[in-house]
Amino acid sequence: MKSAFLVLLLATTVFMSGCWSGNPIQVAVKKSEGSEISHPITTDVASQIRIATATYEGDADVFVDYSDCQQTVAAHESCDLKISFSAAPNDFSGQINMTYCDGENGFCGPNKSFSIGFEVKVQFDRATDHLVFNSNTGHNGNMGGLAGADAACQLQADDPANNVLGDELRGKYVWRALLSSSQVNAKDRLNFSGRIFNLNPEGFEKVADSGADFWDGSDLDAAIRYRLDGLTAGPNTYTGTDAFGYHTGDSCADWTSTSTTLNGTNGHAYGQESPYWVNRQKVPCNWGGLALYCVSQELKSQ
Repeated sequence: MKSAFLVLLLATTVFMSGCWSGNPIQVAVKKSEGSEISHPITTDVASQIRIATATYEGDADVFVDYSDCQQTVAAHESCDLKISFSAAPNDFSGQINMTYCDGENGFCGPNKSFSIGFEVKVQFDRATDHLVFNSNTGHNGNMGGLAGADAACQLQADDPANNVLGDELRGKYVWRALLSSSQVNAKDRLNFSGRIFNLNPEGFEKVADSGADFWDGSDLDAAIRYRLDGLTAGPNTYTGTDAFGYHTGDSCADWTSTSTTLNGTNGHAYGQESPYWVNRQKVPCNWGGLALYCVSQELKSQ
């Protein structure tokens, strides 16, 4: 069973005369399903009033049924908007723009208007999405190759002492380090079937919508700065990779060397700006204490 939820945050903003109001609401539904909600709005004036038009403005496929509010609503009474939308793969936002009339046959017009804004956030789905964290331990340029770096990520992710993943996610994934070598690019050794989230202990934040989004050279949606213990990592993180997922040419002899004459590319985990999060500078391979970006891959066979 999928554990992710689609959360709808709907907040009311009244423009112009302030004749209507409504309370913010939250609705949670499964990611694989659409949603239909009933949202009350209340008249704020001492006269009868009704909704004349209601149109959705935004990118998503949203239907607004305002039939309950087309009938005259008594002073300080409520009617319900019924808002429905299809399952959404990514976050979206928009607003419902409405005009109203004073009374059954009263004056209607564009100056009698107000809007309800809302935002839909699609939460992490462990079956299709991916997590990325910054390693708790530091490394020099000799990690035992890519296999050694992957093993270090796996060891940390499976450690019960690291509590951000929790029992639901800990030990459930295969993990790999975000590293390139002279033999393989990071974008080719990391598989992304969905979105990528960081491990912000206050709530996972979306880093990118997909692998293509992750490697398109643009800024990330959120920084990869959190460790498995919930703390923020040191900024320097070995990658050997550019913002498009390719080997930079500096990877400490494919992550087997601590030579002072060889270099490894590192990124800066505190920021989400491209290319600095992944390709900030190169440092000698004898530098120690650098972290790794560790990325969840497929679910382990249970």
